[in-house]
Amino acid sequence: MEQMKQTVILDPAQSQQVTFKVVPTVAGIHTVTVNGLSGSFEVIALASLHGRVRDANSWKVIEGVEVTLDSLVTQSNSDGNYEFLGLHPGTYTITLDKTGYKTLSQSITLLEGYNEVFLNITPVTQKEPYFVVSPEWKEVYTYAQIYNADFIITNTGDLAGNQSVKWVATIDGKSVGSGTWNISLEAGESITKTISLSHPGYPAQGAAKVTTNQMTGNIFARFLGGIGGELGPVELDMPSEAHLGDVFHVWVLLQNIGTGYIYYRVTFYIDEEEVGHGSGGIYPGETGKGSGWPLYLRLVNPGTYTVSVTVQWDNHIIELSKDITVLA
Repeated sequence: MEQMKQTVILDPAQSQQVTFKVVPTVAGIHTVTVNGLSGSFEVIALASLHGRVRDANSWKVIEGVEVTLDSLVTQSNSDGNYEFLGLHPGTYTITLDKTGYKTLSQSITLLEGYNEVFLNITPVTQKEPYFVVSPEWKEVYTYAQIYNADFIITNTGDLAGNQSVKWVATIDGKSVGSGTWNISLEAGESITKTISLSHPGYPAQGAAKVTTNQMTGNIFARFLGGIGGELGPVELDMPSEAHLGDVFHVWVLLQNIGTGYIYYRVTFYIDEEEVGHGSGGIYPGETGKGSGWPLYLRLVNPGTYTVSVTVQWDNHIIELSKDITVLA
């Protein structure tokens, strides 16, 4: 520290304030003496940090990078430069963050005085929109005449985009339909699309396939109705008498004595007038009252009625009937 001297002449009873400007050049405890009076003060060592941020690929300087030094925050200027002043020497964590770049974080040690740290950050490569159709490959065995094939379409890119997904459906190698889905998805977003496949010759075995223009967009459905199945005796389960206004049930009792699944269609008549119809299925070895039946009836006039049923499966038709008397 530089030594300084001032001379002051005072008249009796006169006073004057004398100021010394002290500029220490080194850290530590310093002593100041004036006319035999002394005092001391401590100078703490400080550090400063200066640096520049560049693109790791192009080597261009980057403006607007958020630079964090522990709890202190600044931004790089148009020349990519940043600085922190009045720091205590020691170890810090410096973090660089900017949209479109990978965040960089590392530990640095600052010494007393001037410190330089030049850093490079790597740009993030954003994938263009890319639509993936799932399932990649799926085989389904169905005993229903109609199978709904679901496709989940996902944008696996980092950006939003639009894309046309084309599909073609075939059954036993013959085209049964085609179409195009024009889809707009955000990054990571998914949407479900459905195609209904109906076998024209059901009940019969056949294969349906849907293919999209995406390599991962195939699905396969195999229709198995009526192959190897055989119905045993079919009966009607219903009362022979009912009172006027009563609701009674007409059950169709079925038994599959074959080795394959049976898809069947049932039609109900009263005195040869159709009053209801539907379809169902029964597995090999199964005995029961069909799927989803009975027919619910209420007759409002007294008399005797003939309830008849036709059961159609594969190329077979079974007809049966039973009378019911409605009492007044």
